Amino acid sequence: MNRSTVMAAVALSAALSAGSVAFAQMGVAPEVALRFLDADKDGKVSLNDWLNFQVTKMAEADLDQNGELTYKEFKETVQGRARDNAEQSFNAFNREGRQRSLNQREFLGYNAYVFNNFLDTTKDGALSLEEYTKMMGGLRK
Repeated sequence: MNRSTVMAAVALSAALSAGSVAFAQMGVAPEVALRFLDADKDGKVSLNDWLNFQVTKMAEADLDQNGELTYKEFKETVQGRARDNAEQSFNAFNREGRQRSLNQREFLGYNAYVFNNFLDTTKDGALSLEEYTKMMGGLRK
């Protein structure tokens, strides 16, 4: 393993807790970030890969470790322009009767919606390098 691969792995591990935007902030190349997100190592970032990443983000954001996210905890998981609509998103996906928190199914439902409607713009079932780069540009705004 070469030095740049090791350094990228260290940066990606640190970025995982902060979310996707941290990859760019830490100077991680988009290609490296996509390889990291590709949990099943099939060469593409599928919805399943994306949701596996989100499970980790939920665990990091769940400060009281009760398996649910309050609105405040949820808002910490969204980035860029999505933060402007965080309350609406929280309310829209809070469907299982708890008015003050999202469970994992609801949180992953939100993230599946985001992946299918905003990230996978080509509708081919995978997040491409171009789509990822576009997403990262939108997160910085």
